[in-house]
Amino acid sequence: MKIRDAQEMYRAQIRDYNSEMSAVSKRRKEIQNALKNASGADKDALDKEAATIELTYKALQDKQNEYYDYMNDLTEQWCMWANAESAKQQGEAMKAMTNWLM
Repeated sequence: MKIRDAQEMYRAQIRDYNSEMSAVSKRRKEIQNALKNASGADKDALDKEAATIELTYKALQDKQNEYYDYMNDLTEQWCMWANAESAKQQGEAMKAMTNWLM
């Protein structure tokens, strides 16, 4: 697989996690607003859902960060390849110039 292809896959996954996090965040705000007026069993149920939502959000955030790390690693690999290719071309140019001067 090419670096560019892998980056596209990871970008798509990051976008998916971002969308899921947005939905979870919206639900979290809804629960927080509902908790202001809740009492008794309703409050307990909302508290449990709020805890679940927090854990879900954290898990999504961790996975998104993992994919950001993958993207950074791929970018670093691409930079190393580009630098090696540039050095190779510079070496070939120097060799050609040296042969031309002699």
